[in-house]
Amino acid sequence: PVLANLSPAEQDAEIGNCRRRLQEQLGESITAFSYPVGGRSSFNAVTAEAVARHGFQWAFTYEGGHIATPACDPLALPRAAVESEIDLPLFR
Repeated sequence: PVLANLSPAEQDAEIGNCRRRLQEQLGESITAFSYPVGGRSSFNAVTAEAVARHGFQWAFTYEGGHIATPACDPLALPRAAVESEIDLPLFR
């Protein structure tokens, strides 16, 4: 779901339940989160608070770009899209 469209309680449950399920299935601690859809309107301050409360250290948006400064928000990191049509030379 687009988390920003959910109530705070629904966001909390979605994020917490997903983390628990992934940790159970992988047998490892999960510290990074990727916002579903990932645009700025798909998450908000309530979402970031829930992400932090559930133990995530990093959260990635779908906003393109690179981190240009060490003073970045670890709960709103940009990511470079790697789509299926990107070949290895372009990826490199």
